[in-house]
Amino acid sequence: MKELIRESLDVVERICIEAALDQTNNNRASAAEILGLSRQSLYIKLRRHGLENYRPGK
Repeated sequence: MKELIRESLDVVERICIEAALDQTNNNRASAAEILGLSRQSLYIKLRRHGLENYRPGK
């Protein structure tokens, strides 16, 4: 059950990060602010989700 919850949270987190990057046209400082994260925390999450090279519209 814990694994299912973790996987679900990961999916939601990834969707939120992608939406923030789309909304800000990939401005990571602004995306971090929207998400309530520091830029460093956003970069850590981008690496964790394999989104380092994410571009809006992809």
